[in-house]
This record gives sequence, C-alpha cells and structure tokens, in this order.
Amino acid sequence: MSTTRWLLLLLVAVGIGSFVNMIMENIDINIWIARAAGCLVSAVVGLIFYKYFNRH
Repeated sequence: MSTTRWLLLLLVAVGIGSFVNMIMENIDINIWIARAAGCLVSAVVGLIFYKYFNRH
C-alpha cells in the first residue's frame, strides 16, 4: 500500500472519529465515554479502510 493511501486512510479515520467525539460531547455524556467512542470508531473505520485498500 502506498504512502498516499496510508495518509488518506489515517486522515479519514481520524476525521470520522473526531466527528463522533464532538457529537457525543454535545449530548452531555461523560467526556471519557465520548473519547472512548471516538477512539473505537476511528479504529473500526481504519480497519475497514485498510481491508478495502489492500484489495484494490
């Protein structure tokens, strides 16, 4: 996998995780639960994109 694809994968995964984190912070949930959910979403999105990019 090329460096460009790695950077794209990381950028998108972190962006989606940050988006989920911001939404969960705005619903007045415990900050650590919101951060953990954002981290989990980033990891899942990263793994899904990794599988997709390795096929093509």
